[in-house]
Amino acid sequence: MPDIENRVPSFVRVNRDLASFWHFIQPKFKTYQERRTFISEQFTPLLDFLEFGSLKGDSIFKQAPGLIPKMPKIRRRR
Repeated sequence: MPDIENRVPSFVRVNRDLASFWHFIQPKFKTYQERRTFISEQFTPLLDFLEFGSLKGDSIFKQAPGLIPKMPKIRRRR
């Protein structure tokens, strides 16, 4: 499965739990929107490959960015 393995974002392989991932992502980006964009961009090659069998680096969404739906906002419990 090297085709899939090469497309998994490196932060997934390095950060094996939520706490580890949070320590990675929080200082990298100040806002939720920036984090969400980064995560989406990092997973696009893998998801494109799984859904469409596209070549590495190709993205159907680069050609039609309006196809990416907005994610719902998550409300934090206080």
